Amino acid sequence: MTAARNPPPSGATRTGPWPALLLVAAAAASLFFNGIWGEWYGLAMVALVAWATIEASRGYGRELRLPLSGLSIALAAFWGWLGITLLWHPVPQMGILQFWVLGAMPLAYGIARLAPDREATWRLCRNGLFILALLTAAFAAFQFFAQAKAPRSVFLDINSYAAFVNLIALPAAGMTLAAWSDSRGAGRLRVGLGAGIVFFLLFAVFLTKGRAASLALAGGTLLVIAMAGRQVPSSARAGMAALAAGAFLLANLAWQGELAARVESLFTPASAGADRFIIWREAWRMLQENPWSGVGIGTFWLAWPRWRHPDDTSGGFFVHNDYLQIWIEAGIPGLVLLLVLLSVTALRVVKALGRPLDVRKRLEIAGLGAGLGAVAFHAFFNFNLYMLPILLAAGLALARLEGLTEPPRGNRALTLRPDRRFTPWGFRSIVAAGALVLVAYFSTQGAYFYLYRAALEEIKQGRFAQADATLLAAARMAPLADNVLTTHADLMRRLIRGLPEADQEKKQFLYRSAEDTLDRARKLNPLRASNYLVRGELYHDNPPLAGPDWAARADFQYREALRHDPRSYRAREALAALLLQQGARSEARRVLEEGLRYWYYETADILPYYELARRLREQDGDREGAAQLAARIKNVRKAYRVPGTELLDPAQTMERNQRGGTRPKS
Repeated sequence: MTAARNPPPSGATRTGPWPALLLVAAAAASLFFNGIWGEWYGLAMVALVAWATIEASRGYGRELRLPLSGLSIALAAFWGWLGITLLWHPVPQMGILQFWVLGAMPLAYGIARLAPDREATWRLCRNGLFILALLTAAFAAFQFFAQAKAPRSVFLDINSYAAFVNLIALPAAGMTLAAWSDSRGAGRLRVGLGAGIVFFLLFAVFLTKGRAASLALAGGTLLVIAMAGRQVPSSARAGMAALAAGAFLLANLAWQGELAARVESLFTPASAGADRFIIWREAWRMLQENPWSGVGIGTFWLAWPRWRHPDDTSGGFFVHNDYLQIWIEAGIPGLVLLLVLLSVTALRVVKALGRPLDVRKRLEIAGLGAGLGAVAFHAFFNFNLYMLPILLAAGLALARLEGLTEPPRGNRALTLRPDRRFTPWGFRSIVAAGALVLVAYFSTQGAYFYLYRAALEEIKQGRFAQADATLLAAARMAPLADNVLTTHADLMRRLIRGLPEADQEKKQFLYRSAEDTLDRARKLNPLRASNYLVRGELYHDNPPLAGPDWAARADFQYREALRHDPRSYRAREALAALLLQQGARSEARRVLEEGLRYWYYETADILPYYELARRLREQDGDREGAAQLAARIKNVRKAYRVPGTELLDPAQTMERNQRGGTRPKS
């Protein structure tokens, strides 16, 4: 291993850039990963590992250069700190998963930098990402115009979709403007096609009606135009500005003026950001509890319910400010290293644009910088840095940006010559072994997500025997996944309820198994409220098995569930039922009324809670309050087509309140 300042060699092996198609495949798969469909996460990461494996294997017989630039060091330091935080992480399953999600950016960057033919690799990846952006934008337009739905494409969050398109659209604008400045003959057709693509991507972002995303796009477009300077004719710069203005006006027309109204609301930030301010204020209070080491990457949504404001109407998974969330999860070092990474990137762009450059190179740098800057700005109001497709595209953009802004003598680098230390078979065996370990891990994680969802569906359908087998398989795939264990314990509780009284031996066996399973789940994740809830229900359902103090034990577990998640209406309903059973009627109503302060996604699961609260209000003579709840019950029944005479089992499937349910389809 030696230090070098020489430019990278051309490379003895040139088998073409085709392995970069695996990056495009990873990005395509990642579009469908939303925290639930984890098999797409597994597929995306396997494709990324395959790309890394091929590029590393091709490195035998040539010099591998590991950049030692400020950008590469900042990326490695940020990812390295995230890895260090796993040493004290309270929920290993969540931490490891989030480590690899956030690591997609440095991984994509590193693999792209190690590719033997960087220029061809970049062109292939860039074109693949352009196609993905166009396809997602076309689907969003179809949703809006043909289905009268929100144009979110395949994303669950419309703002994340806008950030992804921004990251692609602004570099495309830079490239198109560069070609526009020198369009002669047949080149005019290419410029026209490029301008049409840019217009459509800009329109797609504006069509989301997102204020921060639209502002980031407009600012990025102006930056690209400004960076063109006198090297680009004024007609070309005016044409690009007209494209952006036309895209905005067309989107505003499609929304019948609502887009302009939302942009105008930015001048009254107190009302425009009211929802965000509620989250940020409580998140700041949460941060004060552990500002240095953080609560653990990926665990914000588990720790957040204790701090969440009753009026918060978000999904509860993100702070809607990536910098604040990184601080909460990874501590001050995580935030500082992220800010260093952003600063190093910005400084690199500014320095490069301050030097005399060819117009094409100048506008490509400006477009990449504007795209990355748009995502970074938008991250103050969203959760872009937690979205896998955005991270993959950003890593690739950083690699290209570094290549374009290298000093004349090249970046300082560490060089490796595998052929001097290993035989061809030995080197490729080491690379293959490492790849197999990672592929096995990501494949089993994808299988775990799939099996767990399948088990929940089987429980919902009452197919308990099949669910038991499926949960055991899911636990084998992901032994650190506490949600599988907690759900399995809840299934055992249900099975106990279905056994005849005479079958005490089997009841005792299932009871002990459920307790042991809950103990293991709590060790893996002490933050999950449903673990305490299921244990309380286990005691509540089985007084003879739980012992003479079963009521006190169940009461304690229900209150622990509410301490971890005050929004858990299932825990409130169960605790109120226990209190009524013990004759503490006023306390039961207080527990129910306290929960009614919170905002909920009103699904059919909430009906038993509302019905119990309505009944107590009516019995206490609160007719107005009972009528209000009756109206809400009627609306939920109508939205979910629940018959008015049907009483739902209060013990529904697991985690329905952890993820807030889903809205009824319009």
